[in-house]
Amino acid sequence: FACGLPVVTTAVGGIPYMTTHAEDAMLAPDNDAEQLAQHMLSLLRDPVLSTRLIGNGRRRALEHSWEPIYSKLARLYHGEIPA
Repeated sequence: FACGLPVVTTAVGGIPYMTTHAEDAMLAPDNDAEQLAQHMLSLLRDPVLSTRLIGNGRRRALEHSWEPIYSKLARLYHGEIPA
């Protein structure tokens, strides 16, 4: 996300919980090289999809940068957010 490129990856581990297929990343089943290749071709052929994934991915990366996390923790420690 943070590199400004569309993400194509497998839906393993925590990745499906951090991304939404076709919104901020293209997800393929584990060990499915054919689907990964199809997703890459889709991005090459569809600049609108590619641009949308880049923008949404960038927003997702910013949501999880240290500044918002630090701000939430500081508010929690100061009692502004219920535990």
